[in-house]
Amino acid sequence: RAQDFYQEIASNYDLRNSGNLVSTHLTTVAQLQTIREQKSILRILDLGGGTGKLIAIHFFNEEEITWTYIDSCPAMAAEFRRNLCGYPLGRKSEVVVDDLNRALPQLDAGSYDVIVMSLVLSSMAEPPDFALLERLLSPDGSLIITDINPGYTRDAPLYKVWVDGTIVALRTRPVDPFEVIRQASTANLQMTELKTIGGDSTYYSFLTVFRSNGIRSTDAAGDGHQRSVHRRLAPGP
Repeated sequence: RAQDFYQEIASNYDLRNSGNLVSTHLTTVAQLQTIREQKSILRILDLGGGTGKLIAIHFFNEEEITWTYIDSCPAMAAEFRRNLCGYPLGRKSEVVVDDLNRALPQLDAGSYDVIVMSLVLSSMAEPPDFALLERLLSPDGSLIITDINPGYTRDAPLYKVWVDGTIVALRTRPVDPFEVIRQASTANLQMTELKTIGGDSTYYSFLTVFRSNGIRSTDAAGDGHQRSVHRRLAPGP
């Protein structure tokens, strides 16, 4: 139960990030910055956005970015709000607390220039429907996915954290970058970049970028109508 795990560790999550983990997030930030340079207005959908401290906060002063954040963990969402409170991006952010697979069908088609899933797939019991992701992108939109080398996850599947003298752990799922590419291709998404991250002989993580080909998928909600997410997090203290 990833929601319970991240609820337990949210307040200390950013204290234990390794250099390779930070590098993974910064590679995502660099991709977003490149896209930002090409667009005067940018609409970002951040799936499983956590505390926001390693990706969203880099855009804290942006007036022309709108940030839709979805995370199933209320404590993580509260940290996200707290980290961006009082800044332009905080005012431009929509925070949704919900399971990703439940929230995605409720979002409006073609509403996002970028969808980000940074180190999220390995924490999900079931991967998302890539056709739903494709449906949400603007005609030239990008999907950015990063995750851990699946070899590491197979060798050490338990993500362990000490909390008040007790270990809590999440059993993570190996994410094969080539399976990600296969699922994205099936959903009419074209891969534009694949890179590995980490300076050791065995790479630590990978980044993939996909581009919408402009062919809209059938409305995944099944009724031909767009829906808007209605679950909101009340402002934190």
